Amino acid sequence: MRVKCEDISVIDMSFTKKTDREPGKHDIPVSMEPEYAMSSEPNDKAARLMIKFEVGEMENEELPFYFSLKLAGIFSWDILTDKEAEKEVMEEGTELLFSFARTFLYEMMGKAGLKQIILPIEHFGKYDIQKYSWLLPVRHLS
Repeated sequence: MRVKCEDISVIDMSFTKKTDREPGKHDIPVSMEPEYAMSSEPNDKAARLMIKFEVGEMENEELPFYFSLKLAGIFSWDILTDKEAEKEVMEEGTELLFSFARTFLYEMMGKAGLKQIILPIEHFGKYDIQKYSWLLPVRHLS
């Protein structure tokens, strides 16, 4: 990684267990939206990458839980152009923040008394994608 992660912060986290729902009946939607912003300081070679990570849907009463997490990472670099740094932060920084999101989901499910899920490692190879979405198969919850 040619960029350095200086800091990671949890901006917001929410977990809602729907107590009367049985896990394992429906695939659960997962989504992640990265948001990249360069530092506003002139000559500052730094940027913030924030991800909004959601598992389930708050309004969908058929799903056993809803998890939402916003994480922000501050990244810096020395020798890259701003465009090269943006590409690297969006690709590798997204994977780094996702690894933290996976851990938070696992811990929150355990604390809620649900079978814990270990989401697979994902590689986010396209730095210009604005939202990733996939389904978590029910077999992970039964």
